[in-house]
Amino acid sequence: MINLREARANGFQKSAIVGQIPVGAAPIALTFSTDQRWLYTTSQVAPMTLGWPIECKPEGEDPATAAAKNPQGAILVVDVTRAKTDPANSVVSRIPAGCSPVRMAISPAGDRVYVTARNSNSLLAFGTAKFLSDSANARVGTVPVGKSPVGVAAVDDGKRIVVTNSDRFAADRSARQTLTVIDAARVAEGAAAILGSVPAGAFPREFGKSPDGSTLFVANYESSEIEIIDLGRMPVTPLAPAAPH
Repeated sequence: MINLREARANGFQKSAIVGQIPVGAAPIALTFSTDQRWLYTTSQVAPMTLGWPIECKPEGEDPATAAAKNPQGAILVVDVTRAKTDPANSVVSRIPAGCSPVRMAISPAGDRVYVTARNSNSLLAFGTAKFLSDSANARVGTVPVGKSPVGVAAVDDGKRIVVTNSDRFAADRSARQTLTVIDAARVAEGAAAILGSVPAGAFPREFGKSPDGSTLFVANYESSEIEIIDLGRMPVTPLAPAAPH
């Protein structure tokens, strides 16, 4: 937590640091609630002091033979007002968020948060109204996507969610991957919420959106490309029907 007014005045000296907000391992996402009252962040591995069960295997190891070594990661809810004066005690809730939660997107209304759980190969959806009052039941949906999802974006006024399937731990890092497109209204239905996929480059990693929300930009990390998608004409390929048993 940094006092920017003081930092600008003193040439960005360390004295402008108010303190640190405690999180778990590898915090990444930083997303404010729509009213700016709360800051939501992710930690890929929750602090062991929480006593959460060990259930996540190390990423990059063979899932068939690897043993679980870590608890789930977490969404952490930070009280922004408290963080200004007492950052060490500003975390007010911790919500289990699958194995290696990384990126986060919030709905335009602020009522939903979507997290890519990279080591769970899933998109997780949460109702923000329960973050403080009923954190154990804040998750409202789990949608299986491709391997090692990273980027996530809410588009079409929050009606669709787009996820990058990075497959970042694959032996062939140059292989081209896909984006998964999800119906936000159906996340509680799991795989049934998937509308289809969109081709991407190698290791699609981050999203950006145009100011008017009509264009989605995808940074394909390993193929050194920027992919530009007109959301009004997004070429979604529907999922193939399941084979009969």
